[in-house]
Amino acid sequence: MHDIRYIRENAAAFDAALARRGMEPVSPSILAVDTARREKILAAETAQAEQNKASKEVGAAKARGDEDEFQRLRTLVADKKAEVARLNDEAKAEDAKLAEMLMGIPNLPFDDVPDGADEEDNVEIKRWGTPREIDFDAKEHFEIAGVVPGMDFATAGKLSGSRFVVLTGSIARIHRALAQFMVNTHVDENGLTEAWTPVLVREEMMYGTGQLPKFGEDSYQTTNGWWMVPTAEVTLTNFVNGETIEEATLPRRYVAHTQCFRSEAGSAGRDTSGMLRQHQFEKVEMVSITKPEDSRAELDRMTACAEGILERLDLPYRTVALCTGDMGFGARRTHDIEVWLPGQNKYREISSVSVCGDFQARRMNARFKPTGGGKPEFLHTLNGSGLAVGRCLIAVLENGQQADGSITLPEVLHPYLGGKTTLTAEGTLILSTKRPPRKRRAFSVRNSIMRLNAKSLNRLFERTVTAAGTGAILFLISVPLHLLAPDQISVLIAALTLTLIAGAYIGFGAASGQASTFWQELTVALLFSACAFAGLTFDPRWIPAGLAAHAAWDIYHHNPRRQGAVPRWYIPFCATFDLAAAVFLLIRLPS
Repeated sequence: MHDIRYIRENAAAFDAALARRGMEPVSPSILAVDTARREKILAAETAQAEQNKASKEVGAAKARGDEDEFQRLRTLVADKKAEVARLNDEAKAEDAKLAEMLMGIPNLPFDDVPDGADEEDNVEIKRWGTPREIDFDAKEHFEIAGVVPGMDFATAGKLSGSRFVVLTGSIARIHRALAQFMVNTHVDENGLTEAWTPVLVREEMMYGTGQLPKFGEDSYQTTNGWWMVPTAEVTLTNFVNGETIEEATLPRRYVAHTQCFRSEAGSAGRDTSGMLRQHQFEKVEMVSITKPEDSRAELDRMTACAEGILERLDLPYRTVALCTGDMGFGARRTHDIEVWLPGQNKYREISSVSVCGDFQARRMNARFKPTGGGKPEFLHTLNGSGLAVGRCLIAVLENGQQADGSITLPEVLHPYLGGKTTLTAEGTLILSTKRPPRKRRAFSVRNSIMRLNAKSLNRLFERTVTAAGTGAILFLISVPLHLLAPDQISVLIAALTLTLIAGAYIGFGAASGQASTFWQELTVALLFSACAFAGLTFDPRWIPAGLAAHAAWDIYHHNPRRQGAVPRWYIPFCATFDLAAAVFLLIRLPS
């Protein structure tokens, strides 16, 4: 809801912001009602003052024995009392009318939101991963052989009608594993507080977050007045409804895994096959409650949290900034994350993260008390999917599908599936002995940086510094032994190269986020550091030996059969350089 004082003082700017959403000016009608309301309030206060004055004079007239004046004043008091009551009722009616008008006006977009009419005008701000090259006709999730036994639309139709599904067996287990993985990641790595909330709420809670009064047809209401939540945003955000909290408790960050219910009133004929658009579904929802100055940065943080789930699942995605014409009712800026679905050969929305400013807080009357004192201020709220569980299931199934109808499952889900790695074409979870092929992903600094969230950046920093620092210390200890041997400069340079290579391997291992990869790279890094140390301290021939070992490691670890994640030219180049340097040093060094 909007601040009426802001509209009074900035009517033109208010209308200009709404015009970016394609709306006609509304400030004249709002201010007309506001003026009438204020006039009624002023008239009621004036009549009340006249009533109070006449009431005091009644006693004086009685004491003087002035019966005519006494009767006139008694009549005046009665008339003013009735007038005050009437004016107060009229003021309340105008106030309710104004509140209804303000409740129906969408939030104002931030200046950096792209202008546009619909989804075609949304602006891509990030792309991660490369869709896997599939050398067979990719199927949609409900067509894959391994999925069919566990995804039952016929039984769901018998039970409840269209846009419902029954999941059984392995599919139900993968669905549950995804939700557990998401919640655990948000709690353990992203610092959110887990919550379990009702899915039935009072009507005023739906007003608080903006689903009512305008979008009631999109949700379900029970016969006794409860509403079924379309998302846990409703419950998590309303934790602070009517509260004035301490600034020191901010930010508050919550995550909840709940059932959600939507009528899909405006989606007739869209996505009727499969489980992409359902009346009942599960979602892991994130909500943040912050100070005003922190909310914009919090949007980026929450977006990264949602993106991190997809990256851990190795699912290609893109993030778009919604334009003014496609943005939700309560948002000031929204980032949609769209995951790649091979069966549809397109990106589809899997998360929407929005900052609402004080829009919801005003509807809920939710404030915080500044630590340094002063007047309580309205909170800022944000919400976002982290992620939609059903749509994430679809993405995992479609991106992992194989030609024989089986599905290779993401590594991060294996612990949640009892170590099982593959869904067979018959719909059974098994531990596959065949190593799944790795997708070839173009190497670029941009993609490497985007894969790192705050947690992995910390791991990368700590482990790279530890290993590279260790190698550098060994190198520096050995240097004084050769300061008087300038003919050994090639050996020194090669040793430094090996030390830097060692640090880089630690960095790549840490950035992977996998313990097995980290220890593997650590072992190789220590080998290179040891060769550099031995070459400088004991026998220079250890240096070309280390370079040759690095060349052999590259050839083995990144040969085409192992489908490495770097360009084809990179490995031959590195191996040739290392071998050439090794041969050069062997020729130069004394026997």
